[in-house]
Amino acid sequence: MRKKATPTITVIFTLFLPVAISLSQGFSSPAITFERYKRAIAKGDVEAYLKCLTRESLALLQGNRPPRSLLKKEYKNIAGKEYFIQVKEKMAIVLFKRNTPYEAPYLLLKENNEWKIDLKGMSEKIFFDAEKKWHLLGEEKITVKIPKEEDKKEKK
Repeated sequence: MRKKATPTITVIFTLFLPVAISLSQGFSSPAITFERYKRAIAKGDVEAYLKCLTRESLALLQGNRPPRSLLKKEYKNIAGKEYFIQVKEKMAIVLFKRNTPYEAPYLLLKENNEWKIDLKGMSEKIFFDAEKKWHLLGEEKITVKIPKEEDKKEKK
């Protein structure tokens, strides 16, 4: 006689399977990388945070590890904010849906077929004008087209 799987085991697999799948996908898309980055800074997990960065960003840190408190503070600034991602060849830009021209974006680069957060690029390419709106150096204009709910429904 076989025993049936207990509800507890089912709940465990249901809760942890999506996390396991996203971890197994590594840094295969800008969205997966940004979500991993957010989880790392939310926990103050410095090791996981460093894995999300480009090689040049790591070199920029010169071996200095940011304190957990700084990561958690950064998370508070982006927690709960809705975002969308625009991909341009080997670069991706994470844009926040509310106050988009005033909320600094995150840049990601494709490095060895993995998407990584580009802190170096962010420090060198993002600047603010007198009105506190951000601009990306080298880009004449970033098209900020926020996907509308109607657009999402039409694509289904």
